[in-house]
Amino acid sequence: MSNLTFLSKTVECVVAKQLNGYLAANGLLPRLQSAYRRCHSMEMALLRVMSNVFAAADQKRVTLLALLDLSAVFDCIDHDILLMHLQRFVGVSGQVFSWILSFLTERSQHVAYAGSLLLLIILLWGVPQGSVFGPQLFLLYTAELFDIIVSHGASAHFYTDDGQLYVNSLAADTDDTINCLQACVGAVDEEQPTAVKSTEDAADMAQVPAATGQGHYN
Repeated sequence: MSNLTFLSKTVECVVAKQLNGYLAANGLLPRLQSAYRRCHSMEMALLRVMSNVFAAADQKRVTLLALLDLSAVFDCIDHDILLMHLQRFVGVSGQVFSWILSFLTERSQHVAYAGSLLLLIILLWGVPQGSVFGPQLFLLYTAELFDIIVSHGASAHFYTDDGQLYVNSLAADTDDTINCLQACVGAVDEEQPTAVKSTEDAADMAQVPAATGQGHYN
C-alpha cells in the first residue's frame, strides 16, 4: 500500500469524479468490467455470465469458459502505454493530461530495516495502491483487452483482475470452439501490454454442456 496524504486523496476524489463524468457521458468506460463503477458489482458480473451460459444451454449449445487471473495489475501498469492510451482513445489533453502525468511519475519506493532506509527505488511502473484515482486508471489501461477478446469471437466479463472468457457453439463444433478460446487466451497474453499478463497457471478452462431437456442442465 502507498503512503498517501489526506490532501492528495482529496484532490484525487475531485479529479476522479470529473473524469468519471466525462467517461460516462462519452461511453468510454469498459462495458464488460464491473469493478470500481457505480451500480456495478461482483454479483452483476456473475449474473451476466450465468445468464448467457444458461441461455446458450437452452438453445442446445455448449459453452466453454476460461477463468483468467491477471497478475499484479496495479504494480505492472506501464506509464507510457497508459498515457498514450489516454491521449489517443480517451481524449485527455492539456492540464488534465499534465496532472495525470504528475500523478504517475517521480514516485519512489523505500525499503526500511531496523529503523533505517536502505534502498530507494524510482517507480517506472504501476499506480499507487490505496489511492482513489488508481483504480480508474486501471480500468482505462485494460479497456483494450475487451476489443482483443471480441475480435476472437468470444465474450467476457471482468471484476478487477478476475475475468471470465467464454464461447458457445453446437456440440459438434466443440473442437473448433476450444481452438478459438485458446487463441483468445493466447492473444490476451501476446497483444495486451506486457505489464498485464494472464498467467498460464491461472488460466483454467471448463465446459458447460447443453441442456438435455427444457429446464434441465447437466
